[in-house]
Amino acid sequence: MKIDLFFTHTSAAEEKLKNRTAAVIDVLRASSTICEALRNGAKEIVPLAEVSEAMELAGKLSREKILLCGEREGKIIPGYDLGNSPLEYTREIVEGKTLLFTSTNGSAAMVKASAAKNTVIACFNNISAAADYILRQSGDLTIICSGTNQQFSMDDAVCGGMLAHFLTHQCEGEVELSDAAEAACVLYHKFQGKIPLMLAGCAHGSYLRSLGYDYDLKFCGRVDSTEVAPVLKEGKIVLNDE
Repeated sequence: MKIDLFFTHTSAAEEKLKNRTAAVIDVLRASSTICEALRNGAKEIVPLAEVSEAMELAGKLSREKILLCGEREGKIIPGYDLGNSPLEYTREIVEGKTLLFTSTNGSAAMVKASAAKNTVIACFNNISAAADYILRQSGDLTIICSGTNQQFSMDDAVCGGMLAHFLTHQCEGEVELSDAAEAACVLYHKFQGKIPLMLAGCAHGSYLRSLGYDYDLKFCGRVDSTEVAPVLKEGKIVLNDE
């Protein structure tokens, strides 16, 4: 297995997606939120790059069956039902609902990953479940770190390195890492066992703390807290049923 990694979704090359498995990572917070929503019974999640797309689609669907979800610059979009805190996505609110989801970084990365053969949504919360899904697929892997405002983001890079590290060990050396994937592994080794500290200290984590989302960082830093493996199928994110 060849593993390529891109530190921002805008830098992800299209030729590195076709006929491959893709893993999309947005630790703070889209990937973590999507895992929690599906764990709590959401029917499906439709990732959309733009707010206007979500509003247009919402106008075509029964309002009783959908929730408008997402954020811009970490804050809930005016008029939306939910923001991007995983703590908002309780079973009482999301069970059985279709979520129209748009975020500053993560949803655009997920839309881009639709060019891949298979796509899984990954974060610290479901790192082993995501790795298991990838190992059941054939071919090579492209890890897309969403980044923050088209810039490198430490939280996503460390998680990408963790995923590459897990896969390397489980494949017993039959893995070829790109330079970027190797670099991400180095970052993971630096912060191994210190994920919550890394999230609290990285630039995007510090920004979210300034908005009062301290507990979100603790939530998103929990390794293997869930076994769900969200996959992208025909433009919708659903639980893997393999």
